Amino acid sequence: MLELALGLCVLVFVLFICLIAAHFSGRARVKMLIGLTMSLTATLAMGLFCYIQRINGNPDQGMELLQWYLPSAVFVIFIATGIIAAASVVKGKY
Repeated sequence: MLELALGLCVLVFVLFICLIAAHFSGRARVKMLIGLTMSLTATLAMGLFCYIQRINGNPDQGMELLQWYLPSAVFVIFIATGIIAAASVVKGKY
């Protein structure tokens, strides 16, 4: 299960790099597709991360910021970035 979570996190990072490349290349449909895929993948990775943390008994008392909130915030940033990229393409068309 941990390997799946790590693979999803690597995939989210690769999709983020591809999203940046699509933004500078000007390909709108590719940007929207990558943004939505990155948001979905980051959501799955965040859910799996929360599940693994709960199984392992984390977060430790007093370490919630580093073990729970900070990683969750990173996932939320990736989710929001993908949604904003996809929405900007739709807004630009209409």
